Amino acid sequence: MHAQRRWLSPSRNDRRLVLASLAVGVLCSALSLPGYAARQGPSRQEPSRQEPYTRQEIDHKLDALRADILAHLPPQPSPDPNAVTRSQVDAQIAAVRRQIGLDEKESGVRTKSTDENVAALERDLKQTSADVSAIKARLPTIPAWVPIVISVLSAVLSAAVSIGVMWSNQAVTTAQRAEDRAWTLIQRWEALNDKIGNALGSLGQPQSLADQRRYNEVLEVGNLYDTIGRTARSGEANAGMIEAHGLKPAARLFWDAPTQARQALAQTPGGTVNLDAPVTTWTNIEPFAA
Repeated sequence: MHAQRRWLSPSRNDRRLVLASLAVGVLCSALSLPGYAARQGPSRQEPSRQEPYTRQEIDHKLDALRADILAHLPPQPSPDPNAVTRSQVDAQIAAVRRQIGLDEKESGVRTKSTDENVAALERDLKQTSADVSAIKARLPTIPAWVPIVISVLSAVLSAAVSIGVMWSNQAVTTAQRAEDRAWTLIQRWEALNDKIGNALGSLGQPQSLADQRRYNEVLEVGNLYDTIGRTARSGEANAGMIEAHGLKPAARLFWDAPTQARQALAQTPGGTVNLDAPVTTWTNIEPFAA
């Protein structure tokens, strides 16, 4: 509540709480006496009763009064140093219980002071109820649209968090796939180590490629380097992992070999070996090796 809101001073609050509690306790004790009940007549709150109130019933009434008072105290801890606290209310209620002998055997004896103070206590109880009603009236009301706005904002926030988690998971999955793809290509490259050496030797002697086995080895190695270059450039495979294993200089070395072999074959007309077809399809080796 705003700073301008003024709560009851501690002395007045304490007095009201004590008197209100005493009123209920004393009234309940007084009503337990048949003679007093006969003089007072029926109450507006409940019908006249001939039997005395039990301690349990009086306890319930005191508990109800305490709950109603606590429900309308300022928020704890209160910025107002003079505001009544929960412990003060509990202490006063406990004092009332001791004064009316709820912790002793039920005696049914009515003192003169009880009769003399009933009217005054009833007035203070009514005033306390009026103060509570005034506090209720000053409490701020929440517009009907506020819960709706809060619900919408909560839904939007929940959706945003879900989308963020989904994107994060997708990014992790994509990165993992790229690493897996790179590792697969690295293992395949290592497995072809012997064929790579054979292919480089055959390209150094282009006429030997008339042997279909040698020619096929060159095609297999060239296709692998072209795949490595394509996936590394597109991000399908982790380029950092591929380059860290030395595949980039290896691809450059291989690319130089068929280029030189084509030049040598061009100077030997009438030959049966032609590298133009496969070399022109390897479009990713040179950009990757550059």
